This record gives sequence, structure tokens and C-alpha cells, in this order.
Amino acid sequence: MQSIWLLFMLLPVVYVQYVRAAFRDKGTDSLSKVRERVFALRGDFIMRSRISALATPHSSVTTRRSFISSITATSLALAAGFAARSASADGGQVGYITVQGAELFVHPSNLSAILYMDEGTPVDVLFGPYEGLYQIRYYGTDGWVWADYLSLNGYAAPAGDVGGGGEEAPVYDGAAVYADEHWIDVDRSNGLVRLMVGDQEVNSFWASLGFDSSDYGFYATAIGTYYVYGFQQSLHYTAFADAYISDWVAFDPERYNGFHSYSKDADGNILPNGGGRTGGCVALAPGDIDQLFDFAQMDMRIEIHW
Repeated sequence: MQSIWLLFMLLPVVYVQYVRAAFRDKGTDSLSKVRERVFALRGDFIMRSRISALATPHSSVTTRRSFISSITATSLALAAGFAARSASADGGQVGYITVQGAELFVHPSNLSAILYMDEGTPVDVLFGPYEGLYQIRYYGTDGWVWADYLSLNGYAAPAGDVGGGGEEAPVYDGAAVYADEHWIDVDRSNGLVRLMVGDQEVNSFWASLGFDSSDYGFYATAIGTYYVYGFQQSLHYTAFADAYISDWVAFDPERYNGFHSYSKDADGNILPNGGGRTGGCVALAPGDIDQLFDFAQMDMRIEIHW
């Protein structure tokens, strides 16, 4: 009987080691592995109990069976509890990226792009929605993505009640301009960018636009209504220009277009012809881009027209 009680005292320690070892496996069959280890542990315990019973003739068969059944039920209940907590910690839900090049952001308070994701890629959903974003894990990298660019169970991810890029953009018919609305106007016919409050211009700059002169080409500064969805002020590399830019204000997720500085080298110096035609973005001179970056806000309306 002393051997049985000794095993009972040691069982939680051995059990925890089995569960930890199982969840170190990163595959999708972690729960199956836990179950296999629990049943292996139960079998080992039963075998030891029978040996102990043979060495202790006065033990009651009924008591022994009841004791083993109790321990087995407790072990399975604990396994279920551990598995449930682990699934919750890992999000427990799979989503899919719905837009090619969707940004994986650092945090809702820091919309610096860690990387750009491929459309159709499955991701682990860890948390959300929060301010229109979800926390996800993309090929082992954790970050945040706009709800608009994520599907859950085949449906668009709800953006929640709080602000952010997941909210439905207001419809603009070209006439309804609110008196205190801050917005940006881009005239493709002459390259003029105007900072607007209501219908009043507060500042204007000349900008470099896309070399594609079509209305909606991939490398065009495409006409239409857009809304700011991201910022990155620091100097960073862009493969589109094979150069560095700063003061990034993103507004066209389909073409990856936005406002930014002239093209620079890795030290922040403007390159020769750094203010030339772009692949669709709106590039502004030093000083001008600083003012636009300070003026821009999340969800700000951008109008691009001829």
C-alpha cells in the first residue's frame, strides 16, 4: 500500500513532464500526442499498482480498482484542461490573408510594416479584433493585420466596435465635404498635392507621380478615393525603388502606393534623380513631405483625379 501512495505522490510531477514534452512538438497533432502520453502513463501506473498488489496480499481488490479509476479520470481531466489552455494561448483559429502584399504590423500603436504577406496564406489568429486589427502569426512571425485583409471561416473578419482600418470607409460623392474635414487632394494633371480643411486649401506642394499615365494601371497613381491606413516615418528600404525612403503614408493597398520622401541611400541622402517619376507613389521634396506626414491621420480621405 505504501508503494501505491508513493506512486500517487509522484504522479503529478511525472505527468507534468509528459505534458510539457508533448507540447514542445509544434505540429497540429499536439493534443493527440498528449493523449498518447497520458494513456501510456496510465498503463504504466496500472502495471505498477498490480505489482504492488501482488506484493501486498491484504490489499482489497475493490479498493485498488476504485483508486486506479479515480487516478485515471483525474489524469484525463487534467490533460483536457492543459490542452484547452494551450489552444486558447495559441489563438485556436485559422484565418487566411485576402490581399496580396498585406502588411504585418508591429502593433496597433506602431504601424511599421514587419513584412508583406501573400494572398491566400493561412495564419494563426491570436487575438482580436482590436482597433480594427487582429494579432496573427505568419510563418512564425507575430504581428497585426487589418481586419479587411483577413478572412475567418470563409467570411471577412469583423472589425469590432473600435476604430482602425477595419471600419467601412465613408462614401464620398465628390460634393459632400465637411467644413472641418482634413483631407488631401492630388491633381494628376499637374502633380499638385493640396492639404485641405473642408474646402479650404491650407498648403500645397509639387510632387512626383507614377510613370504609368493610365487611370488604373498597377504603376499608375491611380485615380479614385482612398483612405490612409498606415505610416512609417523612419528610413527604410523598398524593393519597388531598390532604394530607401522615409515618411511613408500608405493609402492604396492594391498597388502599394502612398506618399513618401524622395528616394534615398542607406545613409538618408537623396539619390541622383531621387525626385523622378515613381512606380505609382506620390513623392515629395524634403520639408514638403515632413508637413504632409504631420498633417496626415489614420483613415484620412485621399482624392486622386485628373
